[in-house]
Amino acid sequence: MNELFFTKPVGTPALAHSGDARMIVSGWRGWSDESALLRGEELARRLSTPNPFYESWFLRPALAQFDPKGQVMLARMERAGRLDALVPLIRTMHYGRRPIPHLATWLHANCFLGAPLVSAGAEPAFWRALFAWADRHAGAALFLHLAAMPLEGALADALLSVGLEQGRRVALVHREERAMLASSLDADAYLVQALNGKKRKELRRQHTRLAEQGVLTVVRRDDEAGLASWIERFLALEAQGWKGRAGSALASAP
Repeated sequence: MNELFFTKPVGTPALAHSGDARMIVSGWRGWSDESALLRGEELARRLSTPNPFYESWFLRPALAQFDPKGQVMLARMERAGRLDALVPLIRTMHYGRRPIPHLATWLHANCFLGAPLVSAGAEPAFWRALFAWADRHAGAALFLHLAAMPLEGALADALLSVGLEQGRRVALVHREERAMLASSLDADAYLVQALNGKKRKELRRQHTRLAEQGVLTVVRRDDEAGLASWIERFLALEAQGWKGRAGSALASAP
């Protein structure tokens, strides 16, 4: 999308300044201690565009599992000593099937959103700092590919604004629509509209059969009480069924 470049070795921190913002880029293994985790958690509470896939609790185990060679870099923007942005980046020599070197936000098979973590209000400063860093480390890369980026919101608006401000080309190369339930109906009315009578009857039959195994209750919570316990119980239950036998349960792979 933007013509940005990178050549620094992964293990060498690279810095760039833009106004009062400082962009630091280094290998992710150098940013994995407890202090880094806490700073990442604090940043996650100030986002304009949330992305759980890049939050520390999800990103760190994903990097350990899917990037054993440590090729992914973490770009962090700091202002006045506070972490205001974070995004994982990767250098790659191919764009699709074409041998085109470029820089990209890092995604893996279980990551469905590529929005950088940026503190609300810091979006323009983030893009300026990221571009300044990339411009100062020019090399073979021809552009920055921002995959799975939402096209609405403060983060995307700032990208387009800063691109225009700096005379950079920003191009949309692929568009996907994500499913979202948006209905004015209540749950019962929506079910009647969405499923025919035969399907609803079958669900009632299955509910009755399941109730023969014990008392069925539905509990909805909005706090974190017992979270770890019921997640572990769910993983164990899922692994005991057909998904476990097929090797496709969540607990079947790290």
